[in-house]
Formats: sequence, C-alpha cells, structure tokens
Amino acid sequence: MRFFVIIAAIVIIPLSASAQFNFGLRAGINANRFISSEEIYKSESTMLGPCGGLFFIFQKKFFSIQPEILYSQKNGEYTYRTIQNSIDTVFHNGVSYLDIPIMFGLHAGRVIKLNFGPVLSFPVGENIYYETGTNKVTISEKIYKNASAGYQVGLTLVFDAISLEARYEQSLGDIDNGFVVPDSDIFITPSLKNSLFQFTLAYRFLTPPDPSLPVSAP
Repeated sequence: MRFFVIIAAIVIIPLSASAQFNFGLRAGINANRFISSEEIYKSESTMLGPCGGLFFIFQKKFFSIQPEILYSQKNGEYTYRTIQNSIDTVFHNGVSYLDIPIMFGLHAGRVIKLNFGPVLSFPVGENIYYETGTNKVTISEKIYKNASAGYQVGLTLVFDAISLEARYEQSLGDIDNGFVVPDSDIFITPSLKNSLFQFTLAYRFLTPPDPSLPVSAP
C-alpha cells in the first residue's frame, strides 16, 4: 500500500501544477466472477453489484490521471466439492469494497479515451453463507483480506459533461484467507481472485478540455 501511495504522489503532484482539473460523479454496475487457482473450487455464475463514487481528473493535452474513491460491491459464488459426502457446497459471497483506482488515460480527440491503472481495494462489508443440499449456514468469520491490489483497463466515451465507461478488473493476488467451515472441522483455502466487468455513467462538473488545444499557463 505504501508503494501504491508513493507512486501516485510522484505522478500526480508534478502533473497537477500544469494540467487542467476536473471532478465528478461516476456510478454503475459490476458483473463479477471468481477465479480460483485450486481445482476443487469451481466458480459459479457471474453476479451483479452496484458501484459509484467520486473521481478527480488532471488532464494535459492527450494524457490524464484520474484518481477515484468508489463504493464497489463485488459479489460471487463458488462450489467446493468435497465437504460432506461429496455433495457440492455452494458458497455465496456478497462483499462491499472501498476502491481507490488511479487510472492513466490516453485521449484520442475529445470523445475516445483509453484507461489503464492499478486499484487498491478495502473490504468494508461481508455477507457470506453456504448451502449444502437444503441446509443454509451463515459464516460470521471475517474471510477477506484487509486490502488487495488489482489492475483495471477500459474505454471511455466522452460527450461533453457526460461519459460512458467500460472497464475490466482483475485481482493481482488472492483476496481471501483460509477459514474453518462452520459446523465442521474442515479448513478450506479458496484462493479467490475477482474478475469483473464494470459499466458506469459519469458526470463532470466542469467542461472537459479539448486535447487538441494547448494548455494555458497557470
């Protein structure tokens, strides 16, 4: 996390001195699916969740940096195949995050922008339960790591103050800890990663600059 903050400061502070500033709101939906490196865990269907928050953009001609603060719900399901008498056990995960992406943008004129950058995620709420046959058991233990890192890539279409954006995000490492399954002595390590598509609508409070025009001196 410290490395993440240092790199952000090194890049943003010099650029902000001569760049044009803007800020706004961004909201939309996540379509998340788990990835596991362990063969006994099978990812189930893609699940939806809301996302939204603030963004700040520093743009100088064809390049921009966009730090964000977002609420992001990344839900998912996975099946563990060997808990009780080879009966499939489905784990349902509803996890809310505070996300801090820093997106680097390459602008192709006023409309098209390509985005890429890191994202740091902090879980702020977990709702996890599992089902084996007709039994449903809630897991009260905190399962997710205190912080996790990932990357995002995407495309933005800018229409004056309104923009449409699609991103893909994936975790760089495991987002969960191992845990003991309630009502059993079985310890499992799902080794999960988030793999999601994010679709959002954004509104900028200031007029976006034209990348083809020179940036005026401060």
